[in-house]
Amino acid sequence: MFSDPDYLAVLQDIARNEVAHRDWDSGTDTTVRFAFVGLGGFTENVVLPAISETDYCTATVGVTGTPETGERLVTEYDLERILSYDEFHDGEALTEYDAVYICTPNALHLEYAESAADFGKPVLCEKPLEATSERARQLRDVCDEAGVPLMTAYRMQLEPVTRRLREWIRDGKLGDIVAVRGSLDIDIPNDQWRFDEDLAGGGATMDIGIYPLNTARFVLDAEPKAVTACTASPRDMEVDEHVTFQLTFPGDITVHGQASFEAQPKTEFQVVGTDATVCVSPAFNVARDRTVEILKDDQTTELVAKWGDEIVEEFDYFAQCLETGMAPTPDGNEGVRDLEIIDAIYESAERDDTIEL
Repeated sequence: MFSDPDYLAVLQDIARNEVAHRDWDSGTDTTVRFAFVGLGGFTENVVLPAISETDYCTATVGVTGTPETGERLVTEYDLERILSYDEFHDGEALTEYDAVYICTPNALHLEYAESAADFGKPVLCEKPLEATSERARQLRDVCDEAGVPLMTAYRMQLEPVTRRLREWIRDGKLGDIVAVRGSLDIDIPNDQWRFDEDLAGGGATMDIGIYPLNTARFVLDAEPKAVTACTASPRDMEVDEHVTFQLTFPGDITVHGQASFEAQPKTEFQVVGTDATVCVSPAFNVARDRTVEILKDDQTTELVAKWGDEIVEEFDYFAQCLETGMAPTPDGNEGVRDLEIIDAIYESAERDDTIEL
């Protein structure tokens, strides 16, 4: 085993839920009622089931353009009201929810955030924050001007292992960081809105490449200085289906990111240090079974365990922020910054050149 037992001991404690890894949890007795704007597959199959496991959240209102979906989810998840999109904009049922979760196609985020801000409702908005960096800035500014909290839903920043990895890097437990590598490959049909440039704003880079991008920024607690990238669309879609990018960070740290809409599904995240290397797999899926591999002094230690659900962590964290007055992070600025970097990724791919940030 390692001479420094902190790595494995901390991971084992998290896996057994024996460590207070919720460093943000004040334990206040509160319940935040959410309106869910957009009842697509991610909300129905991932988010709503997770809400039932939270400590501080409940689902009360669903907003959808498909009444039959709403009627079914009322029964499945005990929702109190189903609103059409127009009814939401008109301010119906305002007394029946405290905060708004937005999970529509990217280019529709702004209009629902504007209505939520007008109603004084805090906003938890899915990533990417919008379809363009300009619209993301508008969304951020609308919430700022209304004085309502805005959180960009980067669930990995609340995932327990990712948070511990950030601490290890900060405390020098991995030595000097040399490189970070992140990948997310999926295989999805090309008949969904993610392939519509007007709705999505971009393809694999926007939808899933943002995971290794944002997670690298988070664990390094730093901003990139330059980017070189390549995109491709073998099926001649409106948007990119594959992306690879290389970011240069201060301290000569290199971040390698890769994402694909049409590949054998797999996802990994690796941080390479002079003293130790940590690899997490699967990295960016909404999964509880993760393998954490630590390489140190020519030894490899692997821990396979059931971790906490990062969706549960994300919603409970946001609820705690609202109750305590703590400013949520990742905030709107974080969502804007990723889209500005993605602009540079696309520019680099188009120009076949390195772009300074």
